[in-house]
Amino acid sequence: MKKVIYRLTILFLLVIICIILLSSVLLVGGYVYVVREGIAGELTEIKVNKGSSAKDVATLLKSKGLIPHELFLLAYIKIMGGDKNIKYGVYAIPKGYSPRQIYELLLKGPIRPIYEYKITVPEGLTNKQISELTLYPEQFLQLVNSTEYAKEKNIPGPTVEGFLMPGTYLFENIPDAKALADVMIGQFEKEWQKLITEIGYELSNEEKYQKVIIASLVEEEAKVDEERPLIAQVIYNRLKKNMPLQIDATLQYATQKYGILLTNTDKEVDSPYNTYKYKGLPPTPISNPGIPSLRSALFPEVGEYLYFVSNADGKTHTFSKDINTHTDAVIQYRKTIKKKQDNNTETFKNQ
Repeated sequence: MKKVIYRLTILFLLVIICIILLSSVLLVGGYVYVVREGIAGELTEIKVNKGSSAKDVATLLKSKGLIPHELFLLAYIKIMGGDKNIKYGVYAIPKGYSPRQIYELLLKGPIRPIYEYKITVPEGLTNKQISELTLYPEQFLQLVNSTEYAKEKNIPGPTVEGFLMPGTYLFENIPDAKALADVMIGQFEKEWQKLITEIGYELSNEEKYQKVIIASLVEEEAKVDEERPLIAQVIYNRLKKNMPLQIDATLQYATQKYGILLTNTDKEVDSPYNTYKYKGLPPTPISNPGIPSLRSALFPEVGEYLYFVSNADGKTHTFSKDINTHTDAVIQYRKTIKKKQDNNTETFKNQ
């Protein structure tokens, strides 16, 4: 009986020793796996949402094949102080990284935040047209068309029209109308300062406003960047000669007839924006111009052009220095358009 008890005791001790040894091997192996220097492989982007726990992050990493199991990473995060220092956002994690390396990347922070709101504003839109792209058209339009807001932004006009910089804007949280307008005007000022640095001297607030008006005219008339400095040249030359600008875009702004053929009756509209009827610049910008048009207003191409007319391609223009050459260009344009219309009519009849 004593021999049996002795043998059982020895066996029990051997089992305990084996368990301890196995546990030690597992612990050492686990530790080595956790802290090892992994070899960076292909980058995988993960999105850690706001309020994610350590378990949520570990589960996400496993689902992306970045770790074989959540256990080791969760244990390491617990040892290092928990998940309170992990910021939400988008991370790029290399495959092959150890849990330690992954945790260190998480502590460094995301490569970019998660954006809840995105808005893209094309060049050449009016305040009203931009407002229609926002989540709150009425509030936005009321703000950007208010004199008080223009004064707040040190803009010497009745509204901030012309100073809402086109582009794509990303927000981590959905902005209100003022936050969105503030960012757009702030971006305008950043781009303006870059252009002013190229000039080498500052402009007065009134001179700046005049340049923005001219840029808005260029924006509405030009279809290709190469012609923007030439259109600016025509505007400056006509202003110098005290000639009416005769720009259709200003009349469209006055009548709000966008995409509609203007008539001779429209050209008689009594409005300070009717540059067929009144000389000089319109009283305010007629749209919100982009950087190429602002650049053209500040750096017009030097020359003697006084006229331009659209070509039949709908994109480019023919520029002229005198009325006779311009008249010929207009006649050629009308002939080409009529020929296209006749061809389209003939094609329709044959169908």
